[in-house]
Amino acid sequence: MAGCGGNSTLPATCCRDLNRGFQGANVSILIYDGLRRSLVLVDRDGKQVGDWSANNRVENSVLNKYGLAGLPNGDYVVEDQHHPSYSGPRADYKSSARVGPAGIIKLKPFVVIGASPEHKHSEHTNVGIHAGRKGVGDQSPMKGTGPDHVTRLCIRTTDAAMSMIRLTMLQDPIKTLNVRGNHHVKGHPIALHHL
Repeated sequence: MAGCGGNSTLPATCCRDLNRGFQGANVSILIYDGLRRSLVLVDRDGKQVGDWSANNRVENSVLNKYGLAGLPNGDYVVEDQHHPSYSGPRADYKSSARVGPAGIIKLKPFVVIGASPEHKHSEHTNVGIHAGRKGVGDQSPMKGTGPDHVTRLCIRTTDAAMSMIRLTMLQDPIKTLNVRGNHHVKGHPIALHHL
């Protein structure tokens, strides 16, 4: 089956479904697929720019505090639409650091509703897409590194992915992150400006 832009790694229905909702909007879209553990960038013309390894493993503290094992399926509004952001000196952003050299693409604050009976409504800020922790194991039994290193709800990918996404954003803003395939995560996201 042909995929986005003729690429066979992503089903054609993926881009077709997304483009149905965003046609004429001239926007790029990031798609995180929890089943494939991948991050795909689709440009404003519906062509796949890249498909990279990514993961949405969360620290136990996030699971315990919010009842979330990752980002629930749904659409998230991107706050940093034209370039990733940095919250400190750029010299601190290294491949082994918490975020990685290309910075973080932050999502607008959102609320997750229905994650669990104990966590009916939880607000989240400072969540985004970034690289980092290359060669640095986390504290989990898996000792995940790079994209498999746990986060505080963020999607972690590779330095190569973030570099290409950053370059694309300069010409083609990214307004949406679509999360799919995270069927193990309960609840659904709502952007705070919709409440």
